[in-house]
Amino acid sequence: MLYLYILKTWLMYDRFLINLILPAVLIVGFGCENLVQWLTARWRISPKRAAIFLAVGILAFGLGKNVHPRYAEKAIFPQMAEAIINGKAPGERVRIAAGRSKAYNWVFFYANRDVSGVLCDETESVVIGKSYPVFLSRLKKENVRYVLWSRKTWPKESFDLMTESWAADFQTIGKWNYDGKEDYLLLRRKAG
Repeated sequence: MLYLYILKTWLMYDRFLINLILPAVLIVGFGCENLVQWLTARWRISPKRAAIFLAVGILAFGLGKNVHPRYAEKAIFPQMAEAIINGKAPGERVRIAAGRSKAYNWVFFYANRDVSGVLCDETESVVIGKSYPVFLSRLKKENVRYVLWSRKTWPKESFDLMTESWAADFQTIGKWNYDGKEDYLLLRRKAG
């Protein structure tokens, strides 16, 4: 039962190790020995082959969790990073303004993973601010070209970027949906 629990949740806490797994080793060992004897008698194969067959069967049973793509919904973050990398000039360092979130960190990770230096800078100094004109002037002043917007991570005390007329100042690079719950919008500030 514990094995099925671990396969389902893929978590094992230390308290389970002592209380369940160690005492179960004897029972599992006797069960494996009986299965090897049964396979040997039933299929008339050597005990060595029966043990190998049993081991392969146990490993194949647990393989399902490892075969399917894990965190497939996170595929949007490399796509965002790729859109940023493709839109920059050669040798240009990119700065992105965004609300603090894990998505922000993932985009920086993927944008910088294949380069020896830092391609993407985290923009700590740009405060989003309470009004759109102040925000835009800060972006221009600090030469921040990209904005990563998400309704969930955009600061609540600031202005709502989606209600502003940002189309004159920004070009939409991409729009992504994360796990059906949250939309991300990547914008590039137009020159000027």
